[in-house]
Amino acid sequence: MRKSVLLAILMVVIIVSVQGQRRYGKFNIGGRSPIELSSQIDNQVQDMQKELNRLNKKALYWSSHSGESVVALKNFNDINSRREFLVDEIEKLTAQKNELLVNNTQSQTVAVNTKDPVAMATAYYIVKTADGRNDGKRSESFKGVLVNYWNKALVVKITGPAGFSQEIDLPAGSNRNPSFQEFQFDIPGDYTAMFIWANGSTLITKKGGWPNTSYTFNGVKYDFKATQLGRF
Repeated sequence: MRKSVLLAILMVVIIVSVQGQRRYGKFNIGGRSPIELSSQIDNQVQDMQKELNRLNKKALYWSSHSGESVVALKNFNDINSRREFLVDEIEKLTAQKNELLVNNTQSQTVAVNTKDPVAMATAYYIVKTADGRNDGKRSESFKGVLVNYWNKALVVKITGPAGFSQEIDLPAGSNRNPSFQEFQFDIPGDYTAMFIWANGSTLITKKGGWPNTSYTFNGVKYDFKATQLGRF
């Protein structure tokens, strides 16, 4: 998964260099529009229908000569086999079109500044991750961890992309034995953990779910980590 993401990022950076003075690049999130899907399938069906019409004329010719020679009979049988295949494919495409039009969701276009390759790559990665989840290609979530070395219980509010928001109670810890809580998130991006106590709070913002970024706690790798240090 992550090797393919790195290749995708490289492709995005190459696209940036080619685009020159274009300021914004666009990515589509979600399914294509019903009009686009219908047009694509209709074009395929039309091409098959044209071939089928040509074969129908040839079939009429060879059917009238099929009893004259082995070659004529073979040509007639081959044409019929191809006609049956095309009819079957047209029926499948029509059924596929109807299913896609029913299940497809409208796409949303995201514009990203092409002068910032990191922003382009981030947007592309987020889109591809979301597409993979919608297509059922990725079942696991990203995993984050909150760590507390302070001897006070805290409430931690985590916020991130696409309106992500969670509140987690984090028990008191110590410098020798910190408390910790794991959490799951689905979309890569910048995540902020706000550690809240009675008289104040601290904010920590880090990247989460990015392919070449990982964090370690107790020998376990995480996609995000935020730590509240002990206070004296």
